[in-house]
Amino acid sequence: MFTGIIEVLGTVSKISKIQSESTNPKKMDIMLSIILKKDYINDLKNGDSLSINGTCLTITKIQNNKLFFELVKETVDKTCLKKLKVGDKVNVEKSMQISERFDGHIVLGHVDCVGIIEKFIPIGNETKMWIKFPRKFNKYVVEKGSITLDGVSLTVVNVTGEKFSVALIPHTLSHTNLGIKLANEQVNIEFDIIGKYIFKYLPKKLLQQIK
Repeated sequence: MFTGIIEVLGTVSKISKIQSESTNPKKMDIMLSIILKKDYINDLKNGDSLSINGTCLTITKIQNNKLFFELVKETVDKTCLKKLKVGDKVNVEKSMQISERFDGHIVLGHVDCVGIIEKFIPIGNETKMWIKFPRKFNKYVVEKGSITLDGVSLTVVNVTGEKFSVALIPHTLSHTNLGIKLANEQVNIEFDIIGKYIFKYLPKKLLQQIK
């Protein structure tokens, strides 16, 4: 589990296809290598989980200051990690410890869908970013509610149909890859798990009215 508070930016060093463990000989997974600061990975080991652009990945190998992750078909299909290129910056967060402060919100690292950045609007000292997303997930997006974009815990400002906006403060722009994103680029979206559970257990009649 994560909090959506990005700790460091990593750099994609290599992306390669590898033979999947599936019985289908044509199925290939992706091996992703990320370069991180050596002092950041000193306490990490094989099998540990990291949030990479909001996707919970398992470390399969550590080599000097490089971490390796295997992306299976489900991860490739559901996230925009498949769009990564060598040299791209990615948001990184270690899984939270019970003793830590909880500064963001509950983030599982299970990406629900991919959104597309529509535009950035500078407003005073902040920047409003508008995201277009699949309309079927609209029920999980509420104004002033929590949402995760590429692993960053953010608060929804506006919601209109298949679009929502978030406000990015200077710190977020300078410490995450959202500061170097451009319009029409993709972001991984994870909706608030609490909202999803509440919606799941609403009475069926009420659900029909909402839909």
